Amino acid sequence: MRFSILVVCLNAGEKLQRTVESIIRQTCTDYEIVIKDGGSVDESLNLLPDDPRITVVRKKDSGIYDAMNQAVLEAQGEYVYFLNCGDAFHEETVLQTISDEID
Repeated sequence: MRFSILVVCLNAGEKLQRTVESIIRQTCTDYEIVIKDGGSVDESLNLLPDDPRITVVRKKDSGIYDAMNQAVLEAQGEYVYFLNCGDAFHEETVLQTISDEID
């Protein structure tokens, strides 16, 4: 697997859904999405699409940096990319462009 895209969240609401949809629209599909949730009580995780590339890790953390470190431990990809909850890729070809440059 080329990329592990890590997203940490806590009660992110629709922001999480927008971020994940941005990832799924990428033309490069050699990735996994690791969502590290710190114990959300909202419906954000229920809004996620059913996609086998998505792994949700629910585990208490002591803040964003601890959550990011926990997510890294779950990553299986050759390269790790953090995308903050609520952020989106600028274009659908971002991962493909990065992959091409790496090659």
